[in-house]
Amino acid sequence: MYEVKDGDVVSFFQRLVISRISPLIWKWFPARKVYALRRFAAIERDSAFRFLQYTPHMNRVSDRVDMFIHALEEFHHADLFENQVDKLDRNYVP
Repeated sequence: MYEVKDGDVVSFFQRLVISRISPLIWKWFPARKVYALRRFAAIERDSAFRFLQYTPHMNRVSDRVDMFIHALEEFHHADLFENQVDKLDRNYVP
């Protein structure tokens, strides 16, 4: 399954929960999946806004362009999560 190294026990259990337990919880409690996807979308959108806020402080134009493109990707990821929420349950309100 996973190889556990010294000092890596916490990350082992995190991977175990994410890969094995979360899908079961989401299957048994679909509202939790919708909630998690909405949180993922919010985190991605927040990252995008933070990238945009930092972009003007960069010295090189090429770095600003790269940061802007990365922000657009984060917005896209947020939209993907929101689209999954729409497919799962249009009426769920956390």
